[in-house]
Amino acid sequence: MTSGKQHNTNKGQKLNVQPIRKPEDINMVEWFLSRNKMVKRDKLLFQFGINTGLKASDIVTRKVGELRYVLNPYIIDKKTHKRCHLNLTMLEKKIGSYISDKNDDD
Repeated sequence: MTSGKQHNTNKGQKLNVQPIRKPEDINMVEWFLSRNKMVKRDKLLFQFGINTGLKASDIVTRKVGELRYVLNPYIIDKKTHKRCHLNLTMLEKKIGSYISDKNDDD
């Protein structure tokens, strides 16, 4: 008897996942994100990801205090435990706008 669940046929295989590179693809994702209640947050998280190459788990654990005063913070990658240097100058205005009314612990 089957449970009706789909099984992951790629389990154990390495997938060739390519980053989003085309401006029209980036615009399409941002348009889709703009249909959400948390537009500002979601667009910032997306831009943060495509500009830094960080995994979602490394992005969402950032605290406002890490980004408020430094545009080139060092972080510890959750998966590899390696120290990474981020260059956030291209996101300075977006980050500043989003965190302006937030506490350092947010």
